[in-house]
Amino acid sequence: MTRNYYKAVIILYITQLALIVLLINNSFMKRYNVLQPNNDDILELIFGIVTFFLIIAAIFLIRKLYTSGLEEEQHRLMRLKFEHIQEQNRLYRRHRHDIKNHLSVISNLAKEKEYEKLEGYLSQYVKSLDDSMISIETGLKELDVLLFSKVTEARQKNISVDFKCSTMIKSDKRYVLDLVSILGNALDNGIEACETMPEQSQGVITVQIGDDPLDYIIEITNTFTQSQIFTSEMLFSAGFSTRKSKHTGDGLAIIKRLTEKLDGEMLLDIQDSLFRLKIEIPKHRLEA
Repeated sequence: MTRNYYKAVIILYITQLALIVLLINNSFMKRYNVLQPNNDDILELIFGIVTFFLIIAAIFLIRKLYTSGLEEEQHRLMRLKFEHIQEQNRLYRRHRHDIKNHLSVISNLAKEKEYEKLEGYLSQYVKSLDDSMISIETGLKELDVLLFSKVTEARQKNISVDFKCSTMIKSDKRYVLDLVSILGNALDNGIEACETMPEQSQGVITVQIGDDPLDYIIEITNTFTQSQIFTSEMLFSAGFSTRKSKHTGDGLAIIKRLTEKLDGEMLLDIQDSLFRLKIEIPKHRLEA
């Protein structure tokens, strides 16, 4: 529907421009009485009336375009909120299921008076809680849920994750979805790269979120196998994947597009078995 409005506005403006050119040309030729019809005043009046109504129609269409844009933005934000609620619900259901299983084991061990086993099980359970607990506070709840989900997913795949956030991100609601997409794709790429590591090696992902006086800075570093040789141009091309599978790797191309949309800069550094992605996004752009 929006595309049809754009086409209509373009056609109207081209028609208006053609009529205005005809009017100006006719006024110029009228001075020298060249190619003038008998009823030139009536013709000019008709041109003027048609141009006026075309302008009114263009104003109406521009207003429709504006309201359509607002509606699309509202739908976008609603979709983000829905995905956020879905993720929270998924995390709640998973933890509820885990706790029920642990309580069942603890209850059975207590009933059978297997106190040594119970003590050992509780020690392991507390240790697993300490290993899985991670404090994530970026300033945006949507990012917090995403990061917690991705960190948990990585650790379940025996991937070590180190997360540090030294700033509170402030962003207009319009750009939260873009930030979620940027971080989500970057972490998905990191997890997939670590999964290709040999079984005896453990993948490592480091996530750092900070800032300077002008920009928010996001750095994600992950290990990967060196069995492939690739350039930055290859990485940014849509559909390229560092995985030896039919998986389509559009992640970096999406990150680059969204970063540039926010007037940011994306840098890559590939050394030895480390892949480093650095994203800088101007604060004034997000907070506008």
